[in-house]
Amino acid sequence: MRRSALASIASYIVETRGSVISGQTRDAALRCLFDLIVAAAAGHEDRGPLAVRRAVGLMGQGEVPVWFSGVASSPLGAAWANSAAASAQDLDDGHRLARGHPGAVVIPTVIPIGQAQKASWEQMLTAIVIGYEVGITIAAARRSYGNTGTWGAYAAVAAAGALCGTSAAVLEHALAIAGETAPNQLFASAPPPRDPSPEGSDVKEGIPWSVVTGLTALRLAGECLKLCVSDRGHAVIRYGQASKRPVNIMAS
Repeated sequence: MRRSALASIASYIVETRGSVISGQTRDAALRCLFDLIVAAAAGHEDRGPLAVRRAVGLMGQGEVPVWFSGVASSPLGAAWANSAAASAQDLDDGHRLARGHPGAVVIPTVIPIGQAQKASWEQMLTAIVIGYEVGITIAAARRSYGNTGTWGAYAAVAAAGALCGTSAAVLEHALAIAGETAPNQLFASAPPPRDPSPEGSDVKEGIPWSVVTGLTALRLAGECLKLCVSDRGHAVIRYGQASKRPVNIMAS
């Protein structure tokens, strides 16, 4: 994705995150939230989500709830596990133009990060809207099919960055990292055109890993820009300036 496009998306996130959504937009965000929670409830005992919960300690320790399990983890671990449950049975919402499932990325990202940031429900609903808008817009603009994992990491960056107050500079860098490192699983049933050739996978569309990729990209961007040095030899940005309250995604 071109830098100008990344900059425009980063500006949209920064400009929109302070908004309080209302009316039909708020109602739609609530419907998406409730729908996704029900999908996660249906899928949380499947073998995939169960395996993720057993491995969730890899993502650090914390007090953020993993839905329907009695288990707690770091924000990153909870987001990973909740996304696995939400996407397990293919009941999560879909978008025709995106040809994918934004809810299973955005909402499992928003709730744990929102809890870690002590965000209000209104702030989390706004972040949900931002995540959907960014993910769906990028997916719908693709010239060839890419399943949710290929664009979901952008949505995760947008939603988490909205909650964390991340600067436009860090957001732009994080979006670039997310795009380069996103899961790229394709199905034999995917409609043409498709590039590269599709391959089967028993992990649905890489959705849970796109959440991990997006959250990791957001943190990595801040760390990378600490080390970024301008032509004059001074630091371009400090991570303390990148976010109002940087969230440690590996611990509460």
